Amino acid sequence: MRYEAALDDYQKALVDWQAGSEKRRKPAKPKRPHDVAPLEHREKEKLPLLPPEWAFSRMGLYIDRIEAGKSFKCLETEPSADQVGVAKVSAVTWGEYDETESKTCLDADKINEDLFIREGDFLLSRANTIELVGASVIAKTVTKRIMLSDKTLRIHFMPEDRRFFLYYLRSPYGRTEVEARSTGNQESMRNIGQDRIKSIILPVCTEVEQAEIVRILDARLEAAEALESKIDVAFTYADTLRQSILKKAFSGQLVAQDPNNEPASVLLDRIRAEREKAVQNNHSKKTKKGKTAA
Repeated sequence: MRYEAALDDYQKALVDWQAGSEKRRKPAKPKRPHDVAPLEHREKEKLPLLPPEWAFSRMGLYIDRIEAGKSFKCLETEPSADQVGVAKVSAVTWGEYDETESKTCLDADKINEDLFIREGDFLLSRANTIELVGASVIAKTVTKRIMLSDKTLRIHFMPEDRRFFLYYLRSPYGRTEVEARSTGNQESMRNIGQDRIKSIILPVCTEVEQAEIVRILDARLEAAEALESKIDVAFTYADTLRQSILKKAFSGQLVAQDPNNEPASVLLDRIRAEREKAVQNNHSKKTKKGKTAA
């Protein structure tokens, strides 16, 4: 059903593309999905309980296709506006697509416009540390011509809201699935292949419920980010206030100045006199002790 729906959408988009006067990217025809292995009994035993109307499935049922870029020698600096770049692993690591985290392609023969990252692309890090392998983003700001790398995958989902899958992969359940399916002997670099991505187990519900879940998550996460921003501002203000208080404390601005108080110079003179007296007394005691011992 999802394939047929995607095929219908493709046919409509193709007609619009053929009728359009502007040069737009030709819509990609959806591929017929491969068979996805059903959940095994041992897998079902480990899964949490779901509402009766929900079910568990594999992510592969919702994936149309996965694209990967190439790995080749590049200049290890960010490309300028008129150059073409290749995305680094760090471009999709920290929650948002960061096009500045890219290398400069020096070989014009390596440039493939089909691999350019575009706004709305769902990107996933195929290789990274155990904590970051499978890190996913939906590209928002794209101003540079940056190509996918072999470690940065672009996933084309069926008509369902991609943000549902984005939020799931970032959840504790999604992270557990990704980390369990990643391979590699070193914690510093793990990999997750396309077949293993498709085998990820996730809870599924109706498209209406998915849209509502995404709406609620968008609102609550936006509120959390706003609160985090306020907290950051408060911490900055608190640090500034702390420094200001300390500055005033040691510049005589925290206490009212009384002209009848003893000047600091008198206090210092008295401290010096007391120290000299203490040194003399100590010297006198040592001298008497030496004579007694003799």
